[in-house]
Amino acid sequence: MPFSPLAQLRGLVLLLPWTAYLLGADVALSLLLPLKLLFPTLVFNASSLIANSVWAWVQRIFVTWNHASIIVSSNQRLPKGESAIVVANHVSWTDFYLIQEVAQRSGMLGRCRWFAKNSLRWVPFLGWGLWAMGMPLVSRNWTRDERELEKVFRGVVQKKWPVSKAPASPPPNTSPAPSGAATTTAPS
Repeated sequence: MPFSPLAQLRGLVLLLPWTAYLLGADVALSLLLPLKLLFPTLVFNASSLIANSVWAWVQRIFVTWNHASIIVSSNQRLPKGESAIVVANHVSWTDFYLIQEVAQRSGMLGRCRWFAKNSLRWVPFLGWGLWAMGMPLVSRNWTRDERELEKVFRGVVQKKWPVSKAPASPPPNTSPAPSGAATTTAPS
């Protein structure tokens, strides 16, 4: 079903400013790359600040402007600034918003690093930023991805970088997760 002209205009009004901002974020991340060898922690922290602003804007589009409802129920909360590796049975795009909501509530939104498909590096605007920010881009082939994963976790383990990581999708041959306590609802 095609979108009405009004819906298309609304989409442009929401996404064009964000896309321009994303381009600026990509430029800022690119300017940080030469410093990465000498000051890796400084670059990680600076790229996390940039990431926080980009992901917060995405959350605002989804939750505020699109009136999505994100319900998180748990008998415990992640402490502020607590590192976490989140394993989710990724089923749809709304999963990202749920994980980002939890990360935002714990002050870790800018520290989110997704295990993303290697092919995403070719997506205009987004791909370069993912790579420059230090997102683990994987092919789902262990022999090809081993070095990338070692590099990603080296900062977390050796340099004690705070991080919130989530896989991009479930491993092959997994069954859907049973209905749980956390849900996202996109407006219809």
